[in-house]
Amino acid sequence: MEDGNYVVHTADRGRPTSSTLIDIFKNTIRPGSIVISDSQRSYHQLMDALNIKWVKIPSGEKSKDGYTLEMVNHLHDRIKKHFSEAKKKCNDTLSTRLSSIISI
Repeated sequence: MEDGNYVVHTADRGRPTSSTLIDIFKNTIRPGSIVISDSQRSYHQLMDALNIKWVKIPSGEKSKDGYTLEMVNHLHDRIKKHFSEAKKKCNDTLSTRLSSIISI
């Protein structure tokens, strides 16, 4: 993340599998990178396949060795806000159009 790169990809609904994660990140994360994540089980095979340094934040913990998930959580909040705003705009547009049709 030091160079400001984000990888955002919709994988699966719920928890993605190791094979899905490997397909997404195999050509994206460079060797020698450091990945900071929570301790989700499917990440284990991903990190082995990519052969990179993995800082795993234990469940229930906020940090490990000075690393935190704050940046990931902030990005997640921004994505949720974006979709919430987009949904509101779609609903407003739909309501306006339906109102004009109904009043005809």
